[in-house]
Amino acid sequence: MRTLQHRNFVLAEFFYRRSNWLCIIFFLSTTMGFGEISVFAGGGPENVFVVVNQRSWSSRTIANYFCALRKIPSSNVMYVDWKERVDRTNVNKFRERLLGPVWERMQKQGLSGQIDYIVYSSDFPFAINLKPDQSSAEHPTMGSITGLTYLAPLVMAKRPEYRGLNVNWYMRPWLMLSSDRLVSVPMSRGFRTSFGWASSGNVVADGGQHYVLSTMLAYTSGRGNSVSGAIQYLRSSARADGTFPKGTIYFARNNDVRSQVRDYAFQPVVDELSHLGVLAEIVEGIVPQAKQDVQGATTGAPIVAWETAGNWILPGAICDNLTSFGGNLSEDSSQTPLTAPLGIGATGSSGTVAEPRLRLAKFPHPMIHVHYARGCTLAEAFYQSVYGPFQLLIVGDPLCRPWARIPPVSMDGLKPNQTVKGSIKLTPKSTDVDADGIGHYQIYIDGKMVALVEPQKSWEFDSRRFMDGYHELRLVAFENSSIQTQGRHIVRFHINNRGQRVEGSVTPEKSVGWNERLHVTAHSPGAAQIVVLQNRQVLAKIQGERGEVEFEASRLGMGPVTLTLAALKFDDKSSYVLSEPVRVQVKPPPPLDPVMTPTARLASGLQLSRANVNKQSIIKTIPSNWPVDVGMQPHESYVLTGYLQITHENVYQFQIAVTGNVELFVNGQRTYVKQDGPMVYDYVPVSLRPGWHEIQLRGTTGGHPHIHVAFGGPGLYAIGARQFRHVP
Repeated sequence: MRTLQHRNFVLAEFFYRRSNWLCIIFFLSTTMGFGEISVFAGGGPENVFVVVNQRSWSSRTIANYFCALRKIPSSNVMYVDWKERVDRTNVNKFRERLLGPVWERMQKQGLSGQIDYIVYSSDFPFAINLKPDQSSAEHPTMGSITGLTYLAPLVMAKRPEYRGLNVNWYMRPWLMLSSDRLVSVPMSRGFRTSFGWASSGNVVADGGQHYVLSTMLAYTSGRGNSVSGAIQYLRSSARADGTFPKGTIYFARNNDVRSQVRDYAFQPVVDELSHLGVLAEIVEGIVPQAKQDVQGATTGAPIVAWETAGNWILPGAICDNLTSFGGNLSEDSSQTPLTAPLGIGATGSSGTVAEPRLRLAKFPHPMIHVHYARGCTLAEAFYQSVYGPFQLLIVGDPLCRPWARIPPVSMDGLKPNQTVKGSIKLTPKSTDVDADGIGHYQIYIDGKMVALVEPQKSWEFDSRRFMDGYHELRLVAFENSSIQTQGRHIVRFHINNRGQRVEGSVTPEKSVGWNERLHVTAHSPGAAQIVVLQNRQVLAKIQGERGEVEFEASRLGMGPVTLTLAALKFDDKSSYVLSEPVRVQVKPPPPLDPVMTPTARLASGLQLSRANVNKQSIIKTIPSNWPVDVGMQPHESYVLTGYLQITHENVYQFQIAVTGNVELFVNGQRTYVKQDGPMVYDYVPVSLRPGWHEIQLRGTTGGHPHIHVAFGGPGLYAIGARQFRHVP
């Protein structure tokens, strides 16, 4: 415990004392209006760190697609073995097993100075119990995984201010003279974790509050979305960038207090959007009805019937609803979840994970749409709009920027696939003819920033400072405004100063089935060891300079996967040579045909069979200690059988956590085995065709009988009468 506490405070101090990077930017910057320092910001893939639950196929799959769509550097992905529940955890575990290790990894890789976004893929807990940080007199409350990550310096230091309602100094208020008259409108600003924000809202060169933008890419358990649905909105959001969409942003006004607390700002926001050339409209009612051009929405009601309203939500839309439990995604929660608009096309949504007691500071101000329409990323727009975000869960693509003016950029001096020796001169170029032009360029090698270049200047690239082998150079241009929108040019090339290389092959090529194995051969003269990497995670090792290895494709998740060989050299085991990446598409498991439609009359729920006990109907399997309630004993064998009707072919998911051992059979085919051991959460994909399917669990309870099995897509619900039937 002492070591953990020491590490937490060291990390917290690091957030506050990153003065070297801050001072460099300060002296290179020019001052702007309001006494601010211009921000090298804007948000791009080099500034994003993706956290993946390595146990979960859905977490890996969603991350695979996001990283491919957004061109996230392989160095910016971390796999965490999260074995516990994916709805809630406590703040100590959050610090110890998630946030702390993530920041330590970024430091170790030299990335903490450039990361502005920590983004979680699916199958992490959306809610964090804050009781360990509270006094006994305080009302117990919950925080969200994204809100607490945004407030990471305060959370790691256990400073109670993180639960404050005016803790976010990145947000600036709209100054209102009356309910409908604006005194001033705050400017929209790009974000940088390295900057300190003063209580005035200005960027300061020393001290101030530091934050880290954060969203979840998707939530696929409980009342979440399907994996395929999440991939769909991530794809559409990537296509929305820089399109300047022509849809309309709607503000729904009604007599519910959830609407009334924000409707004072509707007209000023509509007016400001109109000045920007963005269509906006105030509509009466709970939700817009039969609108075919929904580019965004602000609503306020406990139940918002998105699925039946007849709307068409356009790519890039932020749809935000104010209600108490929109961010509580547990299967037994009430009120419309934030995932509802995501399921029909929205790119981002939010909600509080626990009762917010109608504290308006916990919800986004309607001006979120103004920041977005000025060109900010989705994450920047959200966090510039909420004073106290500790309970706000934000789900969606953090980098989406439909109204961004993306600067075109190219470079002289390096061509794709060129082999480089010695030094070469690189000259950034842009055809941007806007009056503001380009503020500056940044150059990244293999995902790490190595140079800052002013317009009309060149950079001498000394390749001898880098290892031989494959490399990736990213030239990032920042447009000259307070938002600092980024454009980029990516060049893949090779260095050969020492004659070192690593080569290999992967079979099958291009695509591989979920249930198949990948075969890798590799050769690197003089290597002590060759490792196979997915991003920076080691999948397999080959000892010596030549060899081959096999591993299951299911370890990678589905979708687009990039594999790389890294050869560790004899003469310097700290150095390595990378191969050119190999890209493989992992296909879903083959769909299972349905069993014959049951002819007998079916009863609700599942059937439990035990030795010397009459068969029992199981209606509900939540909470997980339900076996004790029905009389099951420690170390008792059982069979749990049910029938499930599927209407759409898709990849569905089982979430399984039991004490003892268990086998899962689908239509008689064994798809999962768990031996005796601690109760950990596993995730099993099953592709099913329409029709009836038989599900059977065969196992033996542990010393304390607990059986948690959830099924779904979209979302996951504990097996029982909601989905299953059995022959009585």
